[in-house]
Amino acid sequence: MKPEELKHVIEQCKSLRVLYVEDELEVRTQTLKVMQLCFEKIFVAEDGLEGLTFFKKGSIDLVFTDINMPNMDGLLMIESIRSINPTVPIVVFSAYDYPDYFLKTIKHGIAGYLLKPVHVSDVIDLLQKLLDQNRLGKPLHVKKHTYELIDGFYWDTKTQSLCKGKEAITLTKHENDLFELLSSSKQRVFSAE
Repeated sequence: MKPEELKHVIEQCKSLRVLYVEDELEVRTQTLKVMQLCFEKIFVAEDGLEGLTFFKKGSIDLVFTDINMPNMDGLLMIESIRSINPTVPIVVFSAYDYPDYFLKTIKHGIAGYLLKPVHVSDVIDLLQKLLDQNRLGKPLHVKKHTYELIDGFYWDTKTQSLCKGKEAITLTKHENDLFELLSSSKQRVFSAE
């Protein structure tokens, strides 16, 4: 990554409110040093129960968590967070690269899975990916006449087009008509016909 790209990623992420959950003191201390290069507001918890308490107290933009922890493990914490906020990006830091852990975390819609020890370049690459997908913060280009969807997509009711970032996605006439219908009335359920 070029220095100007790195600077841009850090500038966009500095103000994010980040929750970091890790039970091992040494790992927590070292990883926190890496994270402080990217973020100014980091809430640190020592287990999933404390992490969930922090999450419930404030507006968290991004969660980093371990899996194996006392009191409440990371998977149960993630599941609880998802019931509160289904879209907040969650990144798993783990010493394990077992497929079972990976598959369980994917089931909960995690944004990334990084193996310990965590390197700053891995964190930056992941942040860049999340920024590209418009999953961090509020996209500046999304206006009042839009419906935010998942993975950075949004429906622009003014132009009647599906967009991702600043780019319009080409749809067939039927797909376009379907989006127009679904966005025509909030809180309304439509039949399959």
